Amino acid sequence: MLVGLTLAVFFARIYAEDCEEGWTPYKVMNSCYKMINGQAFWHAEAECAEQGAHLTSVLNDEENQFIENMISKKIPGNDAWVGAMVMTRNVTGLHWMDGSPVNQKVGNWTGSLSPHKNDFCTLKNGNGKFEQKTCFELNKGICKRPMGQAAVALEKPLCDEGWTGSKWTGSCYKVTPKSKSGAGQETCFEWGAKPASALTYLEHEDILAIAAAAGSNHTFLGAKRESDGNYQWIDGSKWDYAFWSPYGPGTTRDSQGTTRNCLGAWNSVSPYTSGPHRWYPLSCDDELNTMCKKPGNKKPAA
Repeated sequence: MLVGLTLAVFFARIYAEDCEEGWTPYKVMNSCYKMINGQAFWHAEAECAEQGAHLTSVLNDEENQFIENMISKKIPGNDAWVGAMVMTRNVTGLHWMDGSPVNQKVGNWTGSLSPHKNDFCTLKNGNGKFEQKTCFELNKGICKRPMGQAAVALEKPLCDEGWTGSKWTGSCYKVTPKSKSGAGQETCFEWGAKPASALTYLEHEDILAIAAAAGSNHTFLGAKRESDGNYQWIDGSKWDYAFWSPYGPGTTRDSQGTTRNCLGAWNSVSPYTSGPHRWYPLSCDDELNTMCKKPGNKKPAA
């Protein structure tokens, strides 16, 4: 009797030690899982990485059912990020963040594998389907790591405390308090950074996600209109990408005659942008948050 009790305690301890407190074990996949709070896709992946994990892959029907049960138990009727995303705008395949191949026969995938509109990241929705969404949406996420693995960060933090990194660029970002554009730019310089350029669609989406997480619905970017009428990045980057609303860049004045020579971006649909995430000319005297940008502590992921 005593031997049996001792063995039971021993195996219970081994089972518990497979996954630390706060993680849910699933022996079939020899993995531990954890639900994390609502945030943009890349921020969720970064939080998982800090704990030696990735946003979860879903590799077979058994794991798919386990993930569905986990979501229905912890956030019934809601959505959660899983770790699949389209890596470039024109690619026709998805990739799990842990490097595993995506098998579209596992689970119920909506739409095709190629990106739809601006949707690059994948969540498990309240109906149990995989669905591609824009990466800046704020959703809970599910982290996954092997059983028995200590919670050691997968890599050195990209950014100093208070800054948020982009895996696309290797840069770090932070919003200033609200002020006129010139004062916001000065704050960036004081922080050892520059007003942010957005050089690709993916960087643009990450910047808006960071702004949204900071509570900023519209934000100054680091560009100004030059004497020739064209916008240029303050940090000297080449102007190769833009995501203008119908009101820009030709709009130089508003209805009151105020000059608009600075650049802003909206996180939501507005009467000025005819859609979310778009850029528009702003008066430099408007008082908004300014996005700052500086190099991270390492090169971006390959």
